[in-house]
Amino acid sequence: EWASNKLGGGAKGRSQPQEKATYGECPKSPLPRLTWVQAAEALQTMRFLDSKFGIVSESDRYNINKFLNRLLGLPVEIQNALFDYFLQVFRWVVMTAKAQGKADPAIELVDGESIE
Repeated sequence: EWASNKLGGGAKGRSQPQEKATYGECPKSPLPRLTWVQAAEALQTMRFLDSKFGIVSESDRYNINKFLNRLLGLPVEIQNALFDYFLQVFRWVVMTAKAQGKADPAIELVDGESIE
């Protein structure tokens, strides 16, 4: 629906989905810190994508623990950029799910710079 509105399709006067109006669009690009090629190469290094940028294993597709562990094997600049993009998307997903009443009420986003 969002794409058709951007491309000029869809009904005129249609209102934006509530989560889009509240939280903005889901981050669709790791730019400016990473290009798509750099992000794909990082995912290849992490063994999530093959040489043709295809998904290596469906079982790893949603495995956050494996993603975070393998992220640590990348150079620090790439780690930070890829994690920041992951965090932007994650926050958007959680806020959207909460707004739609689909999130577990125990899920909380805690912002902070350090743990003491």
